[in-house]
Amino acid sequence: MIRRFSVTNLNKRLSCDLTFHPDINVITGRNGSGKTTLLKLLWYMTSGNIERIQNEIIFDKAVVETDSYQLELEPDKEMPARKMQWSITFASGKNSKGHDSPESTHIERANKVTARYGSALFFSTFRRI
Repeated sequence: MIRRFSVTNLNKRLSCDLTFHPDINVITGRNGSGKTTLLKLLWYMTSGNIERIQNEIIFDKAVVETDSYQLELEPDKEMPARKMQWSITFASGKNSKGHDSPESTHIERANKVTARYGSALFFSTFRRI
C-alpha cells in the first residue's frame, strides 16, 4: 500500500505532500492543474518504470513511501542527460542508492524493486465530460 507521496516543484509549479488512506483516495483539481502528471509520476515510481520519468516529468524531488520501501528521486541538474539520484530504504532498514542516467543498468536495480512490490497497484482515472 502507498502510505505517502510527496513531490517538490512538479512542472515548476506544484508541490504537495499527500498521506494516503488505506481504502480510497480522490485527487481533484482544475484542468491543467497537474493531476495526471502527479499520478503518472507516482505510477512510474511504483511500477518499475523509473527511467521514463527522466524524459517526461519535471520536478525537483519526489518521495513515495509504501509498506515495503521508501523511494526518493532527485534529478541532478549539474549532470548531463538528466541523471537521477535515487535511494531506496526498505522497511527492514536495508538501503540501496544510485546515481544513474536512463541508459544505466544501475537504475534497473531500483526498477526491479519497485516492480516487485508495486506491480499490483491500480490507478483508475475518471473524466467528467
